[in-house]
Amino acid sequence: MNSILAILMASAAFLLAACSAEPPQGTCESWEYALFTLSARSIIQNDVLTEVHTQSVWHGPKENGIWENGERLSGSISSSLTDHLGISSVNGPEVLNALGAKGWEAYGVLSDSGTDGLKTNTWHLKRCSH
Repeated sequence: MNSILAILMASAAFLLAACSAEPPQGTCESWEYALFTLSARSIIQNDVLTEVHTQSVWHGPKENGIWENGERLSGSISSSLTDHLGISSVNGPEVLNALGAKGWEAYGVLSDSGTDGLKTNTWHLKRCSH
């Protein structure tokens, strides 16, 4: 009987310690969120891709911007998208890799493909706010 009581008390102490302990390393207590939208229209002539036009929108917690073909149109960010993110061209993988290097993690994406060659992706992003 004493051994059963000792086991129950040890288990209760373990559970109490586990529930009141600090969060595990690598977890985040507070997140900040952002949206990045990239719309691209492919221009195809005679079955050959001749141009790609892009429009990009960033809604971040502290800054925002709108770009066409990587060039600034408006917003609090005063540089081109390629300069701001340090990328060579405006495309989904390069943008996401650059945002990932800044701590942003995509947790969702909405995609829409129009019949006129327009494809739009909006990524939902989060990062730990310190």
